[in-house]
Formats: sequence, C-alpha cells, structure tokens
Amino acid sequence: RIALGLGLVLPQTSVLIADIPAPTTPTFALLETRAQTVSIQAALAFRPLDWLSVGAGVLALAALEGHVNVGPNETGRLGSEVSDVLVADYAPVIAVAMEPWPWLSVAATYRGVSRASFTFPIEANLGDLADQVGLGALDVEVLPLPTLAIEGTAQFDPEQVWVEVAGRPVPWLLAAAAMTWKRWSVFDNPIVYTTERPGDLPQPLPQFHDTVVLRLGLEADLHAG
Repeated sequence: RIALGLGLVLPQTSVLIADIPAPTTPTFALLETRAQTVSIQAALAFRPLDWLSVGAGVLALAALEGHVNVGPNETGRLGSEVSDVLVADYAPVIAVAMEPWPWLSVAATYRGVSRASFTFPIEANLGDLADQVGLGALDVEVLPLPTLAIEGTAQFDPEQVWVEVAGRPVPWLLAAAAMTWKRWSVFDNPIVYTTERPGDLPQPLPQFHDTVVLRLGLEADLHAG
C-alpha cells in the first residue's frame, strides 16, 4: 500500500547550462532556452483504501546565485572577487486517485511553479585607482560604473492542475479524458537588461495567458485467436 518513486536528471558536464539571447533579440522563449540542469524528483504514495490513493512529492531544480566584485585589492592593484552559491528551487506535487467502481476511475494532480533562475551581478569600483590611470591629474570627475545585471530564468514550468476521468463503457474499450490548467500568466521576461539608463523604456511584457489543455484517449482490446 506504500510506494516510493525517485527520478534523477544529471547532465554529464554541468550543473546548469542556459542559452539565453540578448533582450532585444526576437526569440521563442520556451523553445530555445530549455536549460540543462540537475533535477531531482521524489514522491511518496499511500493507498489507505482499496479504491483511494494519495501521494505527495517534490520537484527540485538547480539554480545559481552569486556576484562578481571588481576593485582594488590589498596590494592596491585591480582585482576581482567571485562568489557563487548553488541553490535549489522546490515545486510541490500533490495527487489523488479514486476508483469508486471497477469501470470508472478519477485522478487529479497539482504541481507548483518550477523555476531555475540565475542571479550574477557584476559590480566594479575603481576607487583610488583613478589617480593611477591619470584621471585624477586631469581633474576629471570619475563616474561610477553601473552594475551589470546578469540575471534571468533558465527554465520555467508553470503552476498547473490536472484532472482525468477514465471509464470502460464496454469491457473491451477504455476511454479517458483529461484537462490541464496551466498558469502561464505569471511568466516573466527570461532575462533582464544588463544595464539601464534613465529614460530607457522597459522591456515589453511577454503577455502570456493561462491555458487549458484538453486530451482524449481510447484503448481497445482486440483478441486474435
């Protein structure tokens, strides 16, 4: 009456690979940017009654957080400090299946939003090094360098609810119908502008909308001798 499931996706050469174009490049956001990322799925199911099964699990994706700081080090020379942390994004999965009669079964599943994102800003501060390159001697005001925002979403799967009904109108025929609601309306731009100046127009929103997917299946048993 108890079942445990485990699934692993382990890319051979990386933890997270994403190919994301510049924000101004027209692209198919969901088709061209599918990431290669470490993924772990685990679930536990229990059947308290002969006609009822319930289960819960989690889908974990690898995400990346970090930063790069460029500036003077202890020796007074220009150096950089790199820090990156691997974090996990968790999406819950909950399901229930019922078979009130031998010829009819009903199932429903909920899965939360699953997102693999990356945040890697680059900050530069010349500090006193401006004098060493001659800017101080020219009495020129040194403008601060803007933060370069390397940030975006490598993989996104929306929150969804799935319901299916299956039945046997006759012993040799199985008919199934399913409906899935997907919350695409919360999909953000997959990448942010690297830098922004005052007066720059914001990126246009993806303007995704929620979808409903319908499926119908038939299975027949044919006995040939």
